[in-house]
Amino acid sequence: MSPIQVRIAAVLVLWGCGADIITTTQRDQVDRKYGTIVVTPEAVVFGTVLPGEQPTGEIFVTNTGKQVLDVESIEVQGGGGAFTLLDVPRLPFEVEPGGRQGFRVAFQARRGDLSEGQVLIRADADNASEVRVPLNGIGGIQDILVEPASFAFGDHPVGCASVQRATVTNVGSAPLTVSRIDLAGEGQISLVSVPALPLELAPGASKQFSVFFEPSWVGQHAATLSIDSNDPEGLVTVEATASSSPERQVVDRFGVPGTFPVDVMLAVDRSCSMGDQGEDVGTAVGSLIDQLDAAGGDWHVGVLLGTGDDCFVDGWMDANTPDWRAQLQTRAAHVPGDIFVTQDGQSMLTEALLEATALATLLDVPGDCNQRFRRPGAVLQVILVSDERDQSSGFLSRPNTYWRNWVDQLRTYAVLPELLRIHGVVDEAAECGDDIDPASSGAEGYLEAVAETGGSLADVCDAPTEAIPDLLDGFTARVYHFPLSEAQPIPETITVDLDGVRLTSGWRYEPALNVVVLDDAPPPDAEIVLTYAVVGDCGA
Repeated sequence: MSPIQVRIAAVLVLWGCGADIITTTQRDQVDRKYGTIVVTPEAVVFGTVLPGEQPTGEIFVTNTGKQVLDVESIEVQGGGGAFTLLDVPRLPFEVEPGGRQGFRVAFQARRGDLSEGQVLIRADADNASEVRVPLNGIGGIQDILVEPASFAFGDHPVGCASVQRATVTNVGSAPLTVSRIDLAGEGQISLVSVPALPLELAPGASKQFSVFFEPSWVGQHAATLSIDSNDPEGLVTVEATASSSPERQVVDRFGVPGTFPVDVMLAVDRSCSMGDQGEDVGTAVGSLIDQLDAAGGDWHVGVLLGTGDDCFVDGWMDANTPDWRAQLQTRAAHVPGDIFVTQDGQSMLTEALLEATALATLLDVPGDCNQRFRRPGAVLQVILVSDERDQSSGFLSRPNTYWRNWVDQLRTYAVLPELLRIHGVVDEAAECGDDIDPASSGAEGYLEAVAETGGSLADVCDAPTEAIPDLLDGFTARVYHFPLSEAQPIPETITVDLDGVRLTSGWRYEPALNVVVLDDAPPPDAEIVLTYAVVGDCGA
């Protein structure tokens, strides 16, 4: 072979060797096969997620090709850290033809925020080198809205009510739990129809209750409504304000009255042991009433004998009753005989005078036998005359306390405690009572009633004309009370002036009678001035 031929051969060999390398490389690139990537789902949407929850979504990488699929990387982009990958195989990894590989993505919600990101998957695939899976989630939040932002009631006359509605709404995206609804402050603003707690409100739901204002005194009123819930912003407070004013001021002026009303109930034991003292009792009580007259008493008197019908004997009397002294003697006179059972078989109460007087009060109603006896504000003087202990219902079963039931009934009739005086002409020492039944002797029941009401005692063993005058001091006692001219005063506004001097104590207002009561007797020529506001006209 010639040198020229060798050189050409060498060149060809070198070229051939180089061509083989290039060709092989090119052929590897051209002939190499890749898998086909399919990622499901196309997007992961978490929706609204409650605080504290961490839901996950699963993503699958499937190889639908005929060659092995190489997955090079998987990462989360965006979302500000709200999304986290879980259970990702060690990268890179392969997915065999027809196989799939899953992993999860977790969502940690941020309150009230929309979080958006994506999972980026890179792989050697014949259809795509990158696949992006959008991620979307909303952080649920409890968000309370209280309306209105404040409660301004304005000015209202005392006694006139006003109401405003409060509405609590969950404007958030997570369930709201209301754990506290209360109101505190200075004044007369209050809550009405507050729902039971805890109160659960779904997103968009609301609940109403009322804020109520009904003043009974003049002045400024303020309160704070506090509502607590699981709203992350905490306690919500709403201010409520109002004011109240009187419709008008009233001034009532009084002198000390020269007369005072007294209603006298005389109850006399007519049992046989009392003998014939009834007429003397009537005479002695008549003398008491004469002295009451002289002291300025404007009196009524009714006589009870416990005869079973609870009516005053022949009705009640006053100073205009013809020959009232003789009438009093006759009505109080003893009638001997068996009077413990009436003709119709009804038990009588002649030895149960507390019960007899209490039951008589029930017949002081229009159309009944004792009607118009009692006058509002009159002192009720009850005189009980008996030589035996009281035997009213309950004295055997409750000997120590039974009497209080009957005294309380009499107090209810009198209205004010100081308007009742119970006096006893009784056998306190058990010296002259029932000889047949010694257990009935004494004055139990009567003594307690007298002590309870501040009455007076006299000894029934003495002649009535000697004993009964001992009751005089308690019998002529006065209660100084002054009626307000307006029916609806505002109690907190009442002031009392005695001869131009404001009294800061020593008096009280009694709504049951609408009167001011003085603790002590004023001077005879004093002027008493009552000043007060009255409830407003709510219809104005």
